[in-house]
Amino acid sequence: MTTNPIRISTATEIVTAVPALLGFIPQRSVVAILLDGAKVVCAIRVDAGMDHLATQLLPVAEKQAVDSMILVSVADAQHTDQSLATLEAIRATLATAGVETRRALHTAATEQGAEWTDIETGESGVVDNPSTTAANLNRLIEGRSFVASREAIEDIYAPTEVDPTAEINRARAIARIQGRDSFARTTITELAALVTDRQTPSAELAARVGVMMADDVEARDIVLGLAINAPIEAHDAVAAIARHLTGIERAEALTVAGYFAYVAGRGPDAGIAFAAAENAAAAAGEVPPRLLDLLNRALSSGMTPAQMRTLGDAGIEAGRKRRVSLTAS
Repeated sequence: MTTNPIRISTATEIVTAVPALLGFIPQRSVVAILLDGAKVVCAIRVDAGMDHLATQLLPVAEKQAVDSMILVSVADAQHTDQSLATLEAIRATLATAGVETRRALHTAATEQGAEWTDIETGESGVVDNPSTTAANLNRLIEGRSFVASREAIEDIYAPTEVDPTAEINRARAIARIQGRDSFARTTITELAALVTDRQTPSAELAARVGVMMADDVEARDIVLGLAINAPIEAHDAVAAIARHLTGIERAEALTVAGYFAYVAGRGPDAGIAFAAAENAAAAAGEVPPRLLDLLNRALSSGMTPAQMRTLGDAGIEAGRKRRVSLTAS
């Protein structure tokens, strides 16, 4: 889910804005653009063929007081029937909650020059340049942009090929020597400086952050406070850290990176990070972090980024109690 309180009106504007509303260029998808009056509340993507996921849009629509929606099917000829069936499943499901479908559109792609068709009227047109839409301008003003595909977002969280075991073991040895509070204080201070300076984390720091998050839940929650002033920079730093990790350390870091993406309004990024966190925990035979379950449920139920900032506020307060500063010195 991506929140984006802007207005779009014509069918060409709607289809052209889809990549910016989602944050990536969709394929084999149905995009539900949920509306409050004429204002876009959020955009949610569902894989073509996953008709049963339509029910997951109901709590989002109820929480956001959605009164209508626009549905956009994006699929090549081979997957069009499947995509249109999913579109109809979403239309029927949300109709039970009184959500009107204003327009139902189909296009093979959301790239410039592709043809779109109104499923009900037969009207057609051509997709404009997605980079020039009001939705994309809004994202750029906020320091965001859309990427080439969902796979490009997945690559942000993909692990490196270097085995982190030795670094993890060294980090745990340092933690034992320094003690819980000193280790957390030193590690979080360095992480905060990294975020402020927009630097790339070393494998050594990544290992210490991963160990701290896995072994000290309160310290991990303190890190969430970085979302208050710099969610995008914090996301980029912790996503890079997660790439150096494996097992439960990676799962914890991906959960936190997903949280930062969530607060920054990057719903698709958050969902992909959370899925990667679940996979990392499962691969290691570990129970996923409880925070991950909480965030997944929040995302599915349509809680807004602003509502999720309360976790960051709590992190700052927890940091004060443990004398850990999130401000780089």
